[in-house]
Amino acid sequence: MNTSLALGIICAALVVVLVLLIVGIAASQSMAHRKSSPSSMSEENAEAPVPTVEAQAPQAVQVTAAQAIPIAVKPPDQDEYKKTLLSKDIVSHLKELPTVQAEVEKDTYRGNKVEWKLYFSSQMLKGQDQIEVFLLNENGTFPTVSFVVGLTDYPPLMKAQQGMPVVVRGEIASIYSMSIILRNVKLSFPDALSN
Repeated sequence: MNTSLALGIICAALVVVLVLLIVGIAASQSMAHRKSSPSSMSEENAEAPVPTVEAQAPQAVQVTAAQAIPIAVKPPDQDEYKKTLLSKDIVSHLKELPTVQAEVEKDTYRGNKVEWKLYFSSQMLKGQDQIEVFLLNENGTFPTVSFVVGLTDYPPLMKAQQGMPVVVRGEIASIYSMSIILRNVKLSFPDALSN
């Protein structure tokens, strides 16, 4: 619900900006036309009349976010897990964009399947058998990657230590300034294989 409200606000703001741009372009074209018309050139020393813009009722303009804001990065193929689409790269890319464009572009990542080798940070019990797991990048750097899994499905999480490597495969559910939430997660523990 919050996402749809935010997108509605963004679309409304974009419509207002587009209407203002259209009115501004029409006014500048009208002024350029008046300056080049023969009646205004007949008297060289006469001052050009001040252009006026008549107020008009706003007209509805339907613009989708994809039309209004160019998307810099095309989302990867949805059918396979991407190892090259890194969590830290996604967040740093979004930080470089203007706020409105970053909000729109976050949606292009939703549903992308990713596979990342990350490191255990912490976990929080979420009911009888569910835990929310928080992982970080190498050297404990952000963004935090979190998800909810069944504790009995992944026994190594019962004795997980901070910094333990975890390979996570899942779909991006949402992105925030310093965190990414995944869904449909599958985990593996590289160190557990060597023991």
